[in-house]
Amino acid sequence: MRADHVSGARALAGRAVGLFADVVAALDAAPPDCWWRAVRLGAWHLWKNGREAMGASVLAALSSCLDLVEARLPTGPNLPAGFVDDVVAGLRDLGRRRHDEQAASSGIRDAFSAFVQRRHASLLTSSASPAPDPAPASRGGDEAGGSRGGGDDTRRRPLRILTLSSSSTIASSLSHALAQAQLPPLDTRVLESRPLCEGASMARVIAAAAAPPSSVSVYTDAAAALAARGADLVLLGADLIDRHGNVSNKMGSLPAVLAARHVAPAAKVVVLADRDKILPLDPPARDEDNDPAQVSRVWPAADDGRAASAAPLHVSNVYFEWVPAGLVDHYITEDGMTTTEGIAACARDARRRADHFFSDL
Repeated sequence: MRADHVSGARALAGRAVGLFADVVAALDAAPPDCWWRAVRLGAWHLWKNGREAMGASVLAALSSCLDLVEARLPTGPNLPAGFVDDVVAGLRDLGRRRHDEQAASSGIRDAFSAFVQRRHASLLTSSASPAPDPAPASRGGDEAGGSRGGGDDTRRRPLRILTLSSSSTIASSLSHALAQAQLPPLDTRVLESRPLCEGASMARVIAAAAAPPSSVSVYTDAAAALAARGADLVLLGADLIDRHGNVSNKMGSLPAVLAARHVAPAAKVVVLADRDKILPLDPPARDEDNDPAQVSRVWPAADDGRAASAAPLHVSNVYFEWVPAGLVDHYITEDGMTTTEGIAACARDARRRADHFFSDL
């Protein structure tokens, strides 16, 4: 898990369930109390020593696993014959059900589509307000983020969305919105998200669901301010959301938000994330700094990866950064729109579960 730099948080949590089932299957037979402690220790290590930067989803998945095991614990002095095999089968079935339920879940998609409709309606209302000093006809376009004058059909004016990295939740939500005839066209701008350029990969997924007049564009990370020009929404996923509503997401998230605040101050910052992304405990204290070769491999030949290892050059490849809650306008989970108070309530519930399983280890 620690070496998996491809899977998102949801996929990593699915892997954790499978690995946990393997751990349970490999444990030596012991009295139920000792065996249960070993099971909980195994779950704790998978959570803390995998990729802690994505640990909220892993913790939520493993808590569900421990719920299942605890409910089946025997009351006698020994584990019954076949008990471990039954538990392992139950864990594998849980993993399959979690995957199927998450794939079929429409809560975030539907809530996002409803938000898009409301946001577009509010933009139409504001653009329909009488302007004291109409822009002259020679000022075509809307590069400052306002509506066009003259013959522009504001009702079909696309909703401009800036996003980045690769989030299955964002890709699914945008693809779903693009398929809704009653929703406006979407002008989606995606930052490529170096060094692995997963943003470009997500853009291809979204583009497959788009048809004119909707459009999908890819921008370099350094062009965040250009991509944000005229944006109506900045759409972020989340690898972690702490109990205060601060959001940890792919590096480049904070510059994208700050750029939008400057060049498109009316843009709303919206976070789409499952409740499982809410971390009830303190977030990791250290940044996850990854392989510098991922950054340097695209440098010109004279400055190739050999330069990255030459002292005193350090190549930083930190994957995640925090966007403060004060910069987020809306959170959307499978339960619909929520607030920092709703985030805190979810964190308290998750904390109670985590303390129940791990506080005495």
